[in-house]
Amino acid sequence: MYTEKEQQALEKKLDQLGKFKRREWTKEHFIKLLNEKRIKWIDENLKETKKKYAHLPLEEQAVHILY
Repeated sequence: MYTEKEQQALEKKLDQLGKFKRREWTKEHFIKLLNEKRIKWIDENLKETKKKYAHLPLEEQAVHILY
């Protein structure tokens, strides 16, 4: 176990590193984080797909984007 000062110093260091405090890492937090990354990935993927098929008519673009 750490003393109060050591604990505060560790939490401050973790915050500086962009990490979350230990007590905030729950199953729900991981699920939320994964969903955010997944949504971001899908969004980036969609942008790339739109660029890739921009030369096609809209109906064909929709087919490629949806499938």
